[in-house]
Amino acid sequence: MRRLWKNYRDVVVILRKKVLLLLLLGVSSIIITACSTSSKTSSSSSVVPSSHLISMQVGTLTSTDAVPIWLGVDRGFFKQHGLLLKYLNISSGAAIVPALESGSIQLAQFATTVFMTATARGIPLRSIAEVDHLSSKTTGFSILVKNTSGINSISQLKNKVIAVNATNSFETLALEQEVLPAAHLTQSQVRIVPIPWPDMKEALLTGEVQAVIPYDPFTAEIEQTPGVKVLARMRDYFPKGGLALGVVAGMDSYVSSHPAVIKAFRAGLAESIAYIENHPRQAAVVVSNVLKIPQTTTLKSLSSFELDPKGKLDLMALNNVVTLLKNSNLVPSSYNPSLYLYNK
Repeated sequence: MRRLWKNYRDVVVILRKKVLLLLLLGVSSIIITACSTSSKTSSSSSVVPSSHLISMQVGTLTSTDAVPIWLGVDRGFFKQHGLLLKYLNISSGAAIVPALESGSIQLAQFATTVFMTATARGIPLRSIAEVDHLSSKTTGFSILVKNTSGINSISQLKNKVIAVNATNSFETLALEQEVLPAAHLTQSQVRIVPIPWPDMKEALLTGEVQAVIPYDPFTAEIEQTPGVKVLARMRDYFPKGGLALGVVAGMDSYVSSHPAVIKAFRAGLAESIAYIENHPRQAAVVVSNVLKIPQTTTLKSLSSFELDPKGKLDLMALNNVVTLLKNSNLVPSSYNPSLYLYNK
């Protein structure tokens, strides 16, 4: 009997320990689950619920300076501010305004020259942010020639064919008004032809043209091609205060009636620019994926221009562009860029 009683007590003790252990495990599980739920709730509280996101589409040019928009979508910066933003790459500046007018895009990245000539023609556009800036520190635009061309100075471009992306573009205006006159050449002494940036390398290597003026990342790509050299950096001819290269704009009717959207877009753009400044390698990956260009090239090209950390509109840099356009009679002498800015 004593032996049986002893065995019985041993069993009870073991059972009590197992029950206590199970209870402890159960409580721990509840605590862990609660902490996990609390953590998820706090981390997602700053993200706008999908049901509350505002859908919009932005047109972007196929150049490195579109990276704040591409990366902002990729990293979710616009989404954090309530925008379900998608981008549409547009190869030609001439196609941007029709896309805005049709409503297929709500905002677009413009070359400042395109934006200004369009508003000078009476198209009701409103600029909301500046994407990037050209100054004496930037290398995005360069004049490139073949090593075997025998061209070692700007003056030796006389009677040569020079490729630019488009007529009335930054590089064309700077070439005609600053670069050639500095070498005592006139526009009539060279032949300027429009060739898309992606096609410039082949045109140069095959001899179709004797010089090209690409923009990054295509400048970086062509520079790294064997047998090609830099004849001149366009930055050496930029005016004091630099040039406002790219702006984001929309139809005035859309911009003025969607102030909350514009505010959210600017906030997402600023976050994206700050991220690019601190994480250039990750930004280079995004550019590489979009443009299908090696990361070594896109990383080099990201250092070629200046991004404004707040995306603010620099009136001096804008007026410098206006001067170039007025000198070529592309906008009237009375043109005032501040009339087309949205600063609210």
